[in-house]
Amino acid sequence: MSDRMSWTLSKKTKTPLEVRNILGAGENAVQAYLMQTGGYVCLTNQRIIVVEKTGAAASRTAAYSFPYHAVDYWVTADTETLISVYSELEIHLVSATLKFTVNKNCDIDEINRIIAYHRNK
Repeated sequence: MSDRMSWTLSKKTKTPLEVRNILGAGENAVQAYLMQTGGYVCLTNQRIIVVEKTGAAASRTAAYSFPYHAVDYWVTADTETLISVYSELEIHLVSATLKFTVNKNCDIDEINRIIAYHRNK
């Protein structure tokens, strides 16, 4: 894993089965987002799960798990241009930085609230 990873969130979605299948005991999906590349980001009550789909016809799937207790801090920024409105979310972990571009179909404030609530438990 590189020290900086980046994804684009396009819209909310139901928690996919492949994510539900890897949830631990007592873990619940809070919200899931579809990525522009066809993968998913799922915020649970314990961690952030990123499922990447790559290769021909999305034949390769990789799942990353980032527990909230590993989050040092996070930063959000809103950007408005003539052609688009999007937000950026950077989550700084002990070992990596996660960068999410969040389009206008996703609520960056909701994502902030979910991370803040579960990070501070």
